Amino acid sequence: MSFFPLYLAALGISAGIVGAFGRRIVALGGYVTDFETGIAAAVMVACGYIVVQAAYSALIQAIKPFKSKGPHLTECLSLLMALALVPYLMNFPVPWPHPKLAELEPAIYFFVFLALHGFFKLATLFAATQAVPGTPVRAIPYVAIAFVATISAQQGFDRWHSALSVVRSAPLPEAAPVRVGETFADARALTEGLLYRLDAAPRQDEHLTMRWANPGDGVAPQDTIVVTCSFYGADSDTPIATVAESLALAEEGWFEYRIPAGAAPEGTASIGLFWNADEEPEWVRRTGLRPAYTSGKQMYLSGPYRHPAPASSQRPNLVVILVEGLGADHMELFGYERETSPQLRALAGRGIVWENAFTPCPDTFSTVMSLFSGLPPIMHGNTGGEATPLPPGTDYLPERLAEAGYATIAFTEAEGAEVRDLVHGSGVERGFQLFNPRYAQRPLPHDGAGPAPLAPEGSRVTLTKAAEWIQTHREHERHFLFIRLRELRRPMPLKRYGQGFIKPWERVPQPLDVYDTAVLDIDKQLGIFLDRLREMGALNDTVVAITSPYGLDFSEPGRGVWRRGGPGVARLTEESLRVPLIVSLPEGIGRTRRGAVSLEGLGSTLASLGGVTLRTALSDRSLLDHTPPEDPISVFGDPMEFSLRTTEWRMNWQSGRRPGSLERVGSPAPGALYNIKDYRETKWNKEFQQQEPQVVRTLTRVIEDYLQPHLSAATAAR
Repeated sequence: MSFFPLYLAALGISAGIVGAFGRRIVALGGYVTDFETGIAAAVMVACGYIVVQAAYSALIQAIKPFKSKGPHLTECLSLLMALALVPYLMNFPVPWPHPKLAELEPAIYFFVFLALHGFFKLATLFAATQAVPGTPVRAIPYVAIAFVATISAQQGFDRWHSALSVVRSAPLPEAAPVRVGETFADARALTEGLLYRLDAAPRQDEHLTMRWANPGDGVAPQDTIVVTCSFYGADSDTPIATVAESLALAEEGWFEYRIPAGAAPEGTASIGLFWNADEEPEWVRRTGLRPAYTSGKQMYLSGPYRHPAPASSQRPNLVVILVEGLGADHMELFGYERETSPQLRALAGRGIVWENAFTPCPDTFSTVMSLFSGLPPIMHGNTGGEATPLPPGTDYLPERLAEAGYATIAFTEAEGAEVRDLVHGSGVERGFQLFNPRYAQRPLPHDGAGPAPLAPEGSRVTLTKAAEWIQTHREHERHFLFIRLRELRRPMPLKRYGQGFIKPWERVPQPLDVYDTAVLDIDKQLGIFLDRLREMGALNDTVVAITSPYGLDFSEPGRGVWRRGGPGVARLTEESLRVPLIVSLPEGIGRTRRGAVSLEGLGSTLASLGGVTLRTALSDRSLLDHTPPEDPISVFGDPMEFSLRTTEWRMNWQSGRRPGSLERVGSPAPGALYNIKDYRETKWNKEFQQQEPQVVRTLTRVIEDYLQPHLSAATAAR
């Protein structure tokens, strides 16, 4: 009688039992996603079991061939010991004496099976040595069985692994603005354990910057996470290299992690990224076999951003500081009798100073839009009223620099009492990878009812954060920082200023004295900031541009003549529109430019320094070039009032039109005519309109010619 059919029957029964047992074990580990993957796992385990059994029998027949029935019977018994697993598969209740044993129930059944199975395997080996010898040809059927089972096991594994890969992969979510602590960033919520594919494959001279943060959704935050980044070439299934790193997250804020330049092998086409709360076992990292289901926890990821190493870049770092309310007429660098800005005067010795720089609009939001787009306010529609985004398709300096590999960050002091202008969501945040709008304020002591008035904690808070950011980043990537200092918007006498220019005998200090004292303190804080940059060597590779969206006019209209002494406000006057413009260059050569320029040109200047262009700007001319001076035109209000500045005159002209749409809501008319020389001598904006009608007509035509192309474009659009 041939025992081979009996062997096949026993092998089939035991393989089915072991396959079902294996399917349950991998399911308990989270490696089964649905019915089909469960069948694939069972087939894989069963066929793998058949391969081992057939290979064992083939080996015995090859080494000690036999034709007796004894070894066949013991081998069939070893296979049927898989029946020891049936109670577990049938969920047979066992009164285990200890809970730990209940947890180990699958292992107990498995080891019982292994013990019995191994015993009869040894019996088979012993029986073969005692059996009647046969020929080695008897090994051929077992080899054939092992070969077929190997192919089936591989197919089962491929289906099972593919199903797991599909479940463990997820499409990359769209980035959306997220605030963590003080700072906004465009980020994606990534689920633990899921693999996300990115196309941010870096060049060999670029590193990847990622910023991670806890979502703060009520779930206990993660102190540490393990981030794994895999690099894929033409084969999108098998990584050519993998980098894993354990990150200690910040309690509040974004934690930066960089994959260094050169970590991505040649030929990298895409990146796979995932995170886990705990470090994976080595066998998991090597095989890529990860459970189908995860905790569901999420982390925010901003990036990754591709940044060339500073050593490989010929472009400087760029720092723009906008000191709101700082007028050129209140700085000794521009002829003021009080020494309010010695630090800025010293900075001017290593850069270029424009003696006659003018703001396009005495409004912070409008000026920022013009500065970063290169467009005048009449083209972007912001003239000091409701803030509106830039027209679609308009280039924006932070975006262009970010595309060129710069790390971009803004500190805008936009939140707090009285004003919320440069906030996230207004459109000013475009292109900034990090955006911090916090304005540090504290309540002042008061005896009355109601909330206490708020005082700024000082520009030092914002400048310190900016300096610390530069210190931790200047060795890693070129950066573009935008800093708005808001303290001069409404100056108030504060103890931390000291006496300054405030007269000790006055119970109520004059607004002008309070302002100049505040300017002196901000100049001191700017000096500390610049000293920190100098100490870390940052001034050697950084362009620092300092300017203002407007100055404060302290004249008092309505008293026959305009006298100084009132509270400072922003107006279309020389005192308010003439602003400082200092650009400190790495080479440290001091120069002065006396021709009139508008801050609109600063955007194209910075773009040129950063190796990019503002393609939609009205002009791509850099202010660093020797170019003819302009006759700057500023605009303010709704309806729009224009102010044209020439070498001799400043004339205001009411257009009677609304910003943006240019809809007519009133009649055009000259507003005022001021003589620049007379203003310089008296500091009074005297009216010359009646004395100089020809000048009024000439300057009116200039403004009308300036307005006409925009009117034609608005009419065509309608």
